[in-house]
This record gives sequence, structure tokens and C-alpha cells, in this order.
Amino acid sequence: MTGMTLPEIIAESEVHSDTVAEIIKKTDTYKKANPNALPYDSINLFDEQQIAFYKENEVIKDALSFIKNRKIDIAVNKPKTLWVSLTDKVHKNRIVFPFYNTEKNAKIMFYQSRALYKEDEEIAKYLSKSNSDKYIFNLDKVSPDIDYVFLQEGPIDAMFLRNSVALAGIHPTEEQLEILKGYYPMHNLIYVMDNQWVDRASYEITKKLLDRGEAVFLWPKELTDFKDLNDICIRKNLNEIPYQFIVKNTYKGMKGKLQYTQIKCKQS
Repeated sequence: MTGMTLPEIIAESEVHSDTVAEIIKKTDTYKKANPNALPYDSINLFDEQQIAFYKENEVIKDALSFIKNRKIDIAVNKPKTLWVSLTDKVHKNRIVFPFYNTEKNAKIMFYQSRALYKEDEEIAKYLSKSNSDKYIFNLDKVSPDIDYVFLQEGPIDAMFLRNSVALAGIHPTEEQLEILKGYYPMHNLIYVMDNQWVDRASYEITKKLLDRGEAVFLWPKELTDFKDLNDICIRKNLNEIPYQFIVKNTYKGMKGKLQYTQIKCKQS
């Protein structure tokens, strides 16, 4: 049944007691094999058959508009799936970002959800899978052909930079560092923050990272009008930021500290 078209699924539903929605859920082999990997009753926003069935649902429409408006649908480093749940008690009506491992039959080890509506943002803009250790977003998309792994806080920005991963928080846990070193011991790690010229939290964390001897991307002064990588891609209609540009503007050690003193954060 997993290879059936939507018309075939609908025809099949006429001879079964299951509803069309239930049959569509049964066609998703990943969810069937890994029932606890995602929020309850998740819908894959990159699956044409599922979207065809839910196309009149307002939440699905809003989720697809969000994806299009943020350029996620064309992002060079987008994940293989993206989800939303209409019924989950915690993650209802939120975009769900899956964190896959690197195995051949990759499994979702963790997920983070983002509020789709302002009223839900007031509760929490981002939520993570409960009772689960953090994992690394887009770990499965790191290439050995690039010498760097770029560490970002959130999944959306990580979609617009090759070899970029997200930590669901800017400070990696010991477990996350062990995973990175285990899979990619020869790659150089570079932290890519939101724009230090306009974001106070990023500005302050950058100093701590430089004091710790880490390599950090420092935003050039000519880009002070942009908040983050996704903001650039939205406004310039891009699907990626060249990783060479990030490397060119990456600093560490004393040189990094001196360059940091040139940044004047606009946010009080």
C-alpha cells in the first residue's frame, strides 16, 4: 500500500472500514516503524499525497505558506521531511523539524517544533521533544567534501548553509560534541550566530565563545540590516549563503577578539 497514489487510496477506502485519513497514515512507513519519533498524528509537509488530502485544512495552508515565505522549500540544506500535527497536545499547529541520525535507514532521534501562530509564540516559540536527549539537526547532511561543520542555534538558518547543523540551543551539550567528533573528527567547527550588530544575546555569546578559543563567524558591517542567514535569503531571494563567505569572515583567538571590538551592537 505504501506505493499507492491518492486516487488508489481513496478507492481502497471504499472497501475498508478505515477512513481515508487513517489509510493515508498507514501509507507512511516511517511513522509505522517509529511510532514515538514524532508528535502524535504528524503530517509530512513534503509528502504530496498527504498534502493533497489535507489541502483544504487552514493549518496546513498556513504551514505551507510559512515554508514558502521563509524560502524553506528551496533551501539548499533543507531536511528530507518537515512535519505538522493538528492534534498533538503539546506540539499542535507547530512546524516540526526532525533530527535524523546518519545511519543508512536514518531514524528521527529528536525533534524541535516552532509555533506557527503568534498566540502560540507567547507560550513558547520553540519546543523540544520531552524526556529525550538533544541531538543534532541535519547531521545526516554533512559532507566530507567541505572541511567545516557550521554550528547554528536553530534549524531554519541551518537550512541555508551547506554542512550546517543546528543544536536546538547555541551551547552544545557534551553528548552533542561527542557525536560530532565521532562522525566528523577531521572537520573544523565554526559557530554561526545571529547578527551581532543587531542581536544583543548573539553579541554577548560571541564574546564568550571567542574567550573560549572557538572559531566564530563575525558579521561584516555592511550586513547590519539583516537579522540572520534566513533573513538574507528571504530578502535577496536566495536558496543559500556560500559557505566560503562564512569561512572568510570567521575569526578566533586574539585576531577574533580584536575584530569583535569593532562591532557595536544596536540593541540596548
